[in-house]
Amino acid sequence: MPEADIVGEAVMRVALLVLRSIYRKDLGPRLPELLAPLREHPPPLGMLHVIMQYIVQANDRVTEQDVATAFEAVAPERGGGNMPTLAEQWTERGRVEGLAKGLAKGRVEGRTEGLVEGLHQAIADALDERFGAEAHGLADDVRAVTDARALRAMLRAVWRAATVDEARRVVKGA
Repeated sequence: MPEADIVGEAVMRVALLVLRSIYRKDLGPRLPELLAPLREHPPPLGMLHVIMQYIVQANDRVTEQDVATAFEAVAPERGGGNMPTLAEQWTERGRVEGLAKGLAKGRVEGRTEGLVEGLHQAIADALDERFGAEAHGLADDVRAVTDARALRAMLRAVWRAATVDEARRVVKGA
């Protein structure tokens, strides 16, 4: 449907135009044009915020500058004072999302690090239990391996090793 065929009250027209255009790559620069019907019939500020929030949440190509330009084009007397509110919301949302991703990544890395440390200790204990003082020099070689899968295989091989030389070959070969 051509944009010119979408008629009606200003807010409804803008809502339909936005819905029609939401996934366009050039939505940001086109915002002032899409919101133009609101110049003559400005909606309540809350309605304008709802429209802008929908736009920035549904289309990740729309920038703060695009929104600021659109606010200024639609309601120059109100645009500047309301941009900080949207910018603060974006900043807070970004901070919360970044924090959540960082915490999740940290938990995964922490679990992996703990698993590797536990395997290092288990291999050192197995070497000590099986071969005593003869195997003490292998601890640094064991700690040099940081892949949990390789350490599990090493632990099994150390327990199966019949001699300290066989265990040494396992550890050095990892």
